[in-house]
Amino acid sequence: RNDAQLGNVPTPNDSSYHRDLTKEFILLVRKLYPINEFYYNDKQIYNDAEFKGFVSRSDGNDNHLHVMFPGGKEK
Repeated sequence: RNDAQLGNVPTPNDSSYHRDLTKEFILLVRKLYPINEFYYNDKQIYNDAEFKGFVSRSDGNDNHLHVMFPGGKEK
């Protein structure tokens, strides 16, 4: 969020959504846990070459993301 509020991540079309901070968060988690995958519905992130292969679209994940730890991936 770019408005310092707590709660769900705004949808990518919302004015309080901060794409760069979302990308930074994903990259930080990947740095700590390199094999983690993410579900998040920001087309500009999951289609970005830097994030392809570990960020995927999944129904219902427009205002939050899932961090999938090894052994916990949904089938």
